[in-house]
Amino acid sequence: MRARNTVTIALAGSALAALAVLGWCAGPAAAASAPVLSGVSAGTTVSGTLDLRATVAGAPGRVEIGVDGKLRRAFDKSPYAYRWHTRAEANGTHSVTVRAFGPGDATPAVTRITVMVSNKTAYPAPLPFGKESMYAEFNQGDAATAANLLDDVWPARGHPLPRLGWP
Repeated sequence: MRARNTVTIALAGSALAALAVLGWCAGPAAAASAPVLSGVSAGTTVSGTLDLRATVAGAPGRVEIGVDGKLRRAFDKSPYAYRWHTRAEANGTHSVTVRAFGPGDATPAVTRITVMVSNKTAYPAPLPFGKESMYAEFNQGDAATAANLLDDVWPARGHPLPRLGWP
C-alpha cells in the first residue's frame, strides 16, 4: 500500500469529493495473491485424516478452506490449517478450495484442486445362519437360552428376563 499524501483542496464544501480525493491518494488496497495449498496434491487418491495448510503471500484479510463448495474453516490470521477427516466423506471425487480475500476485497484469489477419496468400508462378518440370525449371541447361546426363547423369554443382558406374550 502506498503512503498517504497530504492534500488540501477546497471543493465547495463537498465531503464526498474530498473522500474521493483521499481514496485516490491512498491507492488501491493490496489484493491477496493466489493461495498455495499443501498437505494434498491435485489428482491424488486420499484416505484417512489429512492436515491441509494454506500459504498466502502478504497479509490477507481472510482465508477460507472448503470442501465441495461448503465452507469448512475460515481464518482471520495465520496459521491457515484445517484437519480434514476424509472418512466423513463419501468415496469418490471431491474438490478442495482455498479462497484468500485481500483487505477490503469482495472477490477472492482462489486455488481449487480435485482429489479422489477412497476409504475402506468395513462390514461386519456375516452371521453363519444368514438372515435368520438376528444376533450372534443367539447362535452361540446355551441350551437354557434356547429353551427360554421357545417360551417367549428373551435374554436382556444383565436385566431381569422379559416375557413377551403372544401375539
